Amino acid sequence: STYVMWFHLDTAGYRFRHAGVATSTSPAGPFSFVHGLQPDGIPALDMSLFADPVDGGAYLIRSCNNAFTGISRLSADFLNSTGLISNHSVFEGMALFRHVNGTFYCIGSH
Repeated sequence: STYVMWFHLDTAGYRFRHAGVATSTSPAGPFSFVHGLQPDGIPALDMSLFADPVDGGAYLIRSCNNAFTGISRLSADFLNSTGLISNHSVFEGMALFRHVNGTFYCIGSH
């Protein structure tokens, strides 16, 4: 198995605004850095991930340059985003989940 870790990759002054991606063969590491990116070409700050237990897909939820909260589907290998699929007003501490009726919900601050 390969374990993928996404993390906020930034400078002390929050000027870099990237996500970092690393992989490991163990959930406890060690992890190897794969790349840093601005998912979908958009600066990224506070972020979270959601793995859908129904279809096995994964999603990145993040503050997009503090202008809006964006949701992107991840690639099949979980190493990249595949495009912005939804955007909302800014909030932090986002948590995405799927209700048993199939509806997706995202909760967070504010």
